[in-house]
Order: sequence, then structure tokens, then C-alpha cells
Amino acid sequence: MKHHNSENPNVYRGLAPFLDNDPSHKELFDMGLPWDMVSEDHHKYKLVEKTPFPEEQEYRWIVDGYEKFYNLFHRLSLKLLNYLAVGLGKEKGFFDAWFEYNSLCTFRSIYYLPREHQNAAKSDKLDSENLKLTTPEHADSGFLTLLTTFGYPGLQVEIDGEYKSIKPKAGCLVVNLGETFQRITNFKMKATMHRVLDIGEPRYSSPFFMDPRYDAVIPSNMLLPEAQQVEPPITYGPWLMKNMVKKYVEWQGFDDEL
Repeated sequence: MKHHNSENPNVYRGLAPFLDNDPSHKELFDMGLPWDMVSEDHHKYKLVEKTPFPEEQEYRWIVDGYEKFYNLFHRLSLKLLNYLAVGLGKEKGFFDAWFEYNSLCTFRSIYYLPREHQNAAKSDKLDSENLKLTTPEHADSGFLTLLTTFGYPGLQVEIDGEYKSIKPKAGCLVVNLGETFQRITNFKMKATMHRVLDIGEPRYSSPFFMDPRYDAVIPSNMLLPEAQQVEPPITYGPWLMKNMVKKYVEWQGFDDEL
């Protein structure tokens, strides 16, 4: 990504490497909506860009694999949102218009190394608490996250004020709720605070972040009629950028005018 290599144009999709003394000790690759599924009128938005996959034909299997699982997780996430809508007293397809087309969903591959690994980035300036983790505590920004852990331990979730380890279960996905979903349900549905421990060996995971399209107008409280909304609605893309600028060092100074 451009944050890490100024010669590259991509700011939201692509590779982020291991960094010295970063509380997040991981390497990741972010994929967005397959470019042929993005309508031309959305090309103007800052966070809408083509994922920088290898262009050589010999690597086409990588692109095909990512697109296959992106589409699979997107369909599954829509089904889960339909169930959540019904559970909150809404019609089954209440969320569909925000996600069916031009969504900002992200399919991510993550590679973690233990901080004491011979190829690890430096961690000599971090305190003892940060050294225990490869991902510090946080809640995701969007609606919900589907997480594949590939059987690796290390994920911890805050339950009743205490972080507890989530035991991997074969054939199952972890589902976390995000800050946007918490907001629009007036905190009835809580965002999942979570973190990842350094397990002393290499680790992999793959989350799918379910995010609405850039120009989706999200109510402040979906549980109230429009006339009773206390706060104005948000346009998702600009809100997401401001949230990232506030939470993550690499996004400080990011242009969020669009």
C-alpha cells in the first residue's frame, strides 16, 4: 500500500508488511470488491480502488481463489444480516440495499509471526503488555466480521470486562459485530472487543469485513422511526475514513473530503 511504498498508488487495497515496534505484529493483504463488479459511478470515491493482484497469467489462480471466497463470504454475510434484521423487528431484506452492490467489504489474509522469531520485526520499544499480543484490543469499524482462524488459537474476546480465549472449532466461523452495527442499534447490539495473543509460532487467519457501499446513508438508530432520530444519519465512506484517521497512525493526514 502507499503508506508503506510511496511509489504505489493504492491506499486501501494491497499488502501491509511487518513494521518495527508496531503493536500489530502481522503482515496482511486486503482485497476489495472484484473490479468488474464495481459500477463506474463509484470509481470516484477514495476507498474504491482495484485490488493490486499480480497480473501475470501464471498467478491467475490466486486471483480466482480470492474472488471465489470473497463472493462466498459476501453471500453468507448477507444471509446473516437478514437474520439480524428479522431479530431486530425489521423486514428480512432491510440491509440489502447497502450491501448488494458496490460494497466496501474487505477480504483479508493475515500472517502473524511470534515477536521472538528470527525474521520478526523489532519490538524493543514496546512495553510488556504489547509484547504479549500480535493484535491489540479493538472493535472492527463496520457491520460484522466473519473470521476464519484455520484452527489456530490466540483470539481473545472481551466478555464481562475480561478477555477470554476463543477455542477454535473445526468447520466453524467466528462472527464479530462492528462499531457501525452497535451505533445503529443504539448499543443494543454491542461491538465485539477482541485481540490476538502471540502464541509463540506462526499463525494465519482470514477475516471478511462486511462494510456498506461508500455512499450508503446509515441512520443513527434503525430501531426508531426517521422522525424520532436524535442524531443525523451518516454517509458511510466519509465516516469510515474519519474513524480510521482517528484510530490508526498510518491514516493520519488522509484526505477525507470525498
